[in-house]
Amino acid sequence: MIAMMSAVRAHWSDGVSRPVPMRELASAARVSPSALCRTLRRTAPEAAPPSPAESHGLTVLQPLVQAP
Repeated sequence: MIAMMSAVRAHWSDGVSRPVPMRELASAARVSPSALCRTLRRTAPEAAPPSPAESHGLTVLQPLVQAP
């Protein structure tokens, strides 16, 4: 995780924050992109907001689960 965050810091050192490709982050951490994704999912807080895709799915289903 520390190596990955160092890569982000270096990528943003010019003062412009922009997406860092997953391959670059995984390479910095010396793991595969899928291993990095699994690690990030395990360390993410449980109270994290849902992703936009999940939010849209919940929005679509909301009328079906509201109490009458």
